[in-house]
Amino acid sequence: MTSRARNWVSTARRRDSDDDLSVQELSTLTIQGTDSPYAGETDTVLAQAVRGTTDAIGKSRTSYPRGLLILLYCVIIGTLLLGHHAYRYYFDAVTPLFETDQQSAPNLLPDLSPQEQELWLRRRDEVVGAFRHAWGGYRRDAFGSDEYAPVARTGLNLSSRGLGYTIVDSLDTMLLMGLTAEYQDARQWITAHLDFDIAGESVSVFETNIRVLGGLLAAYHLSGKDQLYLERAVDLADRLLTAWTSTGPYPTAKVFLARSPPGTAAHLLEWQTINVQAKGQVSLAEVGSLQLEFAYLSHITGDPKYHRRAQDVMRALHAIPTLDGLLPTFVNVVDNTPSAGQVTAGAHGDSYFEYLLKQWIQTRGHPDQQALRDMYDASVEGIKRHMIRTSLTAGVTLVGELWLPFLGRVPWKKYVNDYNRGVKNRPEFIPKAEHLACFLPGLLALGATRGYSLAAIRAGHSRRTKPHLTPRDQEDLDLAEKLAYGCWKMYNSTATGLAPEYIRFDYDRFGQSPYYTHTTDQDRHSTTANDVNRPRTGWSAPAAGFGPQPKAWAVDADYIVPPDHAYNLLRPETVETLFILWRITKKPQYRDWGWQIFRQFQTYSFFKGGGYTSLKDVTVVPPEREDKMETFFLAETLKYFYLLFSPDDVLPLDQYVLNTEAHPFPILDRVTP
Repeated sequence: MTSRARNWVSTARRRDSDDDLSVQELSTLTIQGTDSPYAGETDTVLAQAVRGTTDAIGKSRTSYPRGLLILLYCVIIGTLLLGHHAYRYYFDAVTPLFETDQQSAPNLLPDLSPQEQELWLRRRDEVVGAFRHAWGGYRRDAFGSDEYAPVARTGLNLSSRGLGYTIVDSLDTMLLMGLTAEYQDARQWITAHLDFDIAGESVSVFETNIRVLGGLLAAYHLSGKDQLYLERAVDLADRLLTAWTSTGPYPTAKVFLARSPPGTAAHLLEWQTINVQAKGQVSLAEVGSLQLEFAYLSHITGDPKYHRRAQDVMRALHAIPTLDGLLPTFVNVVDNTPSAGQVTAGAHGDSYFEYLLKQWIQTRGHPDQQALRDMYDASVEGIKRHMIRTSLTAGVTLVGELWLPFLGRVPWKKYVNDYNRGVKNRPEFIPKAEHLACFLPGLLALGATRGYSLAAIRAGHSRRTKPHLTPRDQEDLDLAEKLAYGCWKMYNSTATGLAPEYIRFDYDRFGQSPYYTHTTDQDRHSTTANDVNRPRTGWSAPAAGFGPQPKAWAVDADYIVPPDHAYNLLRPETVETLFILWRITKKPQYRDWGWQIFRQFQTYSFFKGGGYTSLKDVTVVPPEREDKMETFFLAETLKYFYLLFSPDDVLPLDQYVLNTEAHPFPILDRVTP
């Protein structure tokens, strides 16, 4: 392997309770990035890889007995007959990024030829070049701003002054990619300018938590405990804590960071002002996506107040009766009951499901967190039962949404009880598939395997109690792969090869989910007393929201892109899923799909003057640009591309859990105080 293909190399060294490394102990990469959109590769590289292997055998003919050469020649011929995707597996024990009480499972990887490994590392270098191009434009034109408008060459802020969201959000990506100069530049800005005293303005608790607090905590870990990041994280988290009142379990959706002390009349007035603006309700994603960050902060500071506040939210959500494990997206903060009839794995609901599982993974499945795993399992069964459909013509599996009619007129507990008795209140399926929900296949795969590859599980090298998948695990993994294909089709079916924000799809309106008749194991269903899950006779699910769409563009026989949602914001969810499924299954298609998506971003979103832009309509070529580069393009999308093309010991999934903004936290060996 050439120096250009040097891998993530780490030195395990026991430090203290959270097992971090110093920045010198982090891997270094020899990068030859490029600001050009392409390096001009062709698929002939794979053929060259095979020829290179046979040439190597020929050159070594004088060094080996004739019989051995014949045997090796037969192996090569057999491989060629099976195709270049016929892999054998080997044990490659890697040094973990940090020591734990239980070492990582051996890293079983496809036996890629040196040429194939070099190919994927070159592609990874192109991702690094894309990051440099995006960062370079932002650094030149908008340094310190929250977001970037590449065409106008200016910055955009989410508040009057901004918090430098792009800078904080990008720190761990720079550390992973080995971009020392860019990282030091960003760190200097944080030292001199990151200030949370934004007077008279509120910010989103959710966005500030996942991007800024999450970014600071991940940078703290990956930099080897740089105290600058911990100090800023504690300062920010203490301000976020003021989003809770002394009486309620839920934080407000927004918070004044430069805020009056809790318990004062001024603080109460601020809380009431925000609560009125939010109409007394919060979304599941807003309140259910704080827990990973707050738990890790409590762990590294030894102060339980952050974790306890975040767990107050989970206890309150756990107390709400569910409809087959599902909760509507919005909750009334006064009486702790659902206040709207939508159920979705997309906007406002997505990361709630994500954090149910990842909190459990974060503590290695500690018994104290089993209720969260139960909530996750119940919600997955509800999704499978009610929200999965196959498209009518192509048979593509997709996840839609639910609408619960009459919810506002009937108290939630009565609504659930009536549903459980089969009296009325039947959910209506909405054939709307959001790109945001494309995180779900990856989550299902994580839930089934806890991040271990199938090869490791079958070889008995995982920490699972059983070295094999249960039937339910296998079913969830199979569904994950089907849904991932549906997400890939959202890209592959458009003129640009890029996905729209969401699609509508045709399906059998008189059919049901293929999982509808499931009988849920009560031990893995909801732990609330009012939850009952039993098979019922089916019904015709109305095609709510489906029908002729004026000026809609039909992608194929099954998909329709609504014209007002044909845009692409450089979102990461599909690439996230491809990364997880590649790590777990080692099926080459997931890397190949990811590479194709990356090429399309390079073709249509790459802006020569610096940065990348969103697109207004992915159904036309050339697409019109939307002059905005979201922070998650650097924090998530490019990071997931980088990880997809990297060896498995770059952020091993059995040692790290990533928050919903792709910020990695180490999996803990003990429960947070």
